[in-house]
Amino acid sequence: EELGVCRGKLVVNDSKSTNTSSTLAALRTYYPRRIALILCGDDKGLELSHFVNLVHRYAELVVVWGGIEERFSECWEEAGLPLHRLRRVL
Repeated sequence: EELGVCRGKLVVNDSKSTNTSSTLAALRTYYPRRIALILCGDDKGLELSHFVNLVHRYAELVVVWGGIEERFSECWEEAGLPLHRLRRVL
């Protein structure tokens, strides 16, 4: 769901996605434009390192919360990608 543009970046809410494949399919529709992405969901125990690298390819900014937040954030940091936690900003 496109929420609008903020500071020149299209903000896309993908928090309703049920799996990583559907998220990646949605992200590919915006390429080569890099978006701001909102993710949310339960941790289903999936392997995330490849997913994290692909998300970084398509999204300039990622906001993540819910059950997946901690593990996604750990994978993001392990990949050496810049991470800003929402609770630190607020």
